[in-house]
Amino acid sequence: RIAMALAIAGLFAQNPVNIRDSVCINISFPGFEQTLQKIVK
Repeated sequence: RIAMALAIAGLFAQNPVNIRDSVCINISFPGFEQTLQKIVK
């Protein structure tokens, strides 16, 4: 869940934010990356 929060915060960061091992996100929210990409578009 922390990784998801940081991914969202990274959208507003001045510098790029890279999350390594984002596989942990799939435990709490499978499909989070696809959902976030849809929201950003």
